[in-house]
Amino acid sequence: MKQVGVIGLLLGIGAWPYVSYLRFWPFTRDAVQWITRGALYQRDWYQWVFAKSHFGVGYRPVAALSYTLNYLVAGLNPMIYRVTDLGLHLLAGLLVFVLFRRLVRDAPAWGAVVAACLFMAHPAVENVVPFTARRSYTLATVLSLSALVVLCRPPGQASRSAGDGRTPVWGRSLIAGLLFLCAFLSNEVAFVTLPIVPLLLIRPAWMHRLRWTRILVLCAGPLVAIIAAIALRSWIIGGIGGYGRPAGRGDGFYSILQLAWRNLGAFSSRTDAGQLEGSWMLTACLAMIGSYYFWQAFFVPIRTKRGARPLLPAILMVWLAGYSLLYALTGVWFPRQVYPMLVPMSLLVGCVLIGVVQAYRDRRWALAAHLVPQVLLVAIVLGDSPLIHGSHPWRRRMFEAQHRRQVALLEGLGGVSDPAYVRLVLPYGPLGGSPNVMRANPMVLPRRAQVSGLWVETLLHDRDIRIMNFLFLEQDSLSQTDPPTFRWIDDRPTVELGPNQLHYIWSSGRFLRRHVDLESTVRLDEPRLPSNRYCYVWMGAGPDRGLTLLQEPAPTAVRRKSPD
Repeated sequence: MKQVGVIGLLLGIGAWPYVSYLRFWPFTRDAVQWITRGALYQRDWYQWVFAKSHFGVGYRPVAALSYTLNYLVAGLNPMIYRVTDLGLHLLAGLLVFVLFRRLVRDAPAWGAVVAACLFMAHPAVENVVPFTARRSYTLATVLSLSALVVLCRPPGQASRSAGDGRTPVWGRSLIAGLLFLCAFLSNEVAFVTLPIVPLLLIRPAWMHRLRWTRILVLCAGPLVAIIAAIALRSWIIGGIGGYGRPAGRGDGFYSILQLAWRNLGAFSSRTDAGQLEGSWMLTACLAMIGSYYFWQAFFVPIRTKRGARPLLPAILMVWLAGYSLLYALTGVWFPRQVYPMLVPMSLLVGCVLIGVVQAYRDRRWALAAHLVPQVLLVAIVLGDSPLIHGSHPWRRRMFEAQHRRQVALLEGLGGVSDPAYVRLVLPYGPLGGSPNVMRANPMVLPRRAQVSGLWVETLLHDRDIRIMNFLFLEQDSLSQTDPPTFRWIDDRPTVELGPNQLHYIWSSGRFLRRHVDLESTVRLDEPRLPSNRYCYVWMGAGPDRGLTLLQEPAPTAVRRKSPD
């Protein structure tokens, strides 16, 4: 009964901040493409899943297959995709609990609870779980943790034969190898876990004098898996793949190391850009906490052998360093990359906390001194956690506004007869003062502006409706005037802009102009279309604005020359 209560507590902590996201439709263009290109109604869905590079940067067939399985279960119902994303995160948290119990088998259960809660409540989770396109991180984490749970059976319970009902050593190696192979083919960050496997297996072999041949057999399966994954990846995409340096944030080696550890310490996890933010006091706190755990991991085992886990903190610290070095060497940084780092961090915090409590239980002042950096770290994480504050306000507003636009567009197209060309007029501006990270290149139509049309067109894939981004206006965040209006003047689509407004204007996906308090009327050249059914849709910039569907007043907006 106690175990059921613990599981319920962990599931509640992990699910509560993100339950409200279950009703939202896909938020990013990548999410729409993951869902649509792997859907079974696509003729080449199997090529997208198994035989192509995904978005030109990697090969993640297991992640792509998960979206296909979602479609097989519930079609294009967005709820199934959201539930899968949240379920993977909850499963990862439970596996952190189980793995802690496997690695520290003589410790009280509350240490595993602390580790799992820290993993589930960390602010960096909000950069992954609400975004359907980032499922590969949770999937790779779940598969890697499952493989480690299979390999790290507590000493005394392993068996070399199946006579006692347990899986033999070679069977565990095979199962772990398959799990690691799936993890590697879900997201390449799982490669960091492989070097940790022999360290985690050697530690109990050293302490309990187990046979080393068993360790070699257990390591064989994961080793074959990584060789197969690298070979398959190289064959499909013609190389290792990966992002180019301009794709991420943080160009230098040391700046990426700083970003990784600051986000891991929850000092800038909830900022979408993940930039170096915070005062010198926060930086000093991070340095103090990191130094304390470094000392506990590498110097305490040399000075004393109290407790049964002298090597585990050092292994977990190496695991953390492996992730940060991988990101720094590739020269690419995204805040979502912190998610797999939460596993060794949570295990490290729980392990050190139990070791300190057991070692200094009779010396209260020494115990209090050791608890200061650990309690400070937990307080910082929880202080910025969505478990306490809820989801981030501006991010929630962005999801809400995007969802309303998509629903309004789908409802507005219900009365449109086929065939129809729906051309969207999309005013867009930063909501709630959030940083506009999408305007990296003002000459390119921001990807977020494409999502509404792409997803609604996907929902209407069985109809002859084509949705295009006809006009996109990006309003400066300092402008407080009403959004522009779109109407017909002399049979030409015209946008009327308010005074003192700064706009970046795109027309039919091409950059048109940068408007700074010039003429208030901008007339647009309308491209030719093979149909005279034109539906122009105005979508308001604010959450209180609705949608108006405008039929072309007459098929004279596109004038075609007569044969004579």
